Amino acid sequence: MAAPLSDGRIPALHEMTPRAQGIACAFFEAGRVEGIAEGRAQAYAEHWGTPPDDATAGRDLKALALLPPFADVLDRRGQHAAAEVYRTLLRDRGIA
Repeated sequence: MAAPLSDGRIPALHEMTPRAQGIACAFFEAGRVEGIAEGRAQAYAEHWGTPPDDATAGRDLKALALLPPFADVLDRRGQHAAAEVYRTLLRDRGIA
């Protein structure tokens, strides 16, 4: 295996043999893929935090299901036209 150049620097890709270029590219690709995976995990943790366990997720889903329909909330706010638009949208899409 060739050592770094005598001045201590790592040779540029065009200065390497074809075999050394292949090895360097493989190491770069492996590091790139690992770095992307770690970056995604860090971004997920920073933005959403740790995912909830099943009990917490179930409790949150139940609480969400017990909330009043959004159209009713709009009516309570005095936004009757928006509530009717929302009900029509749900009806047209076959949801309600």
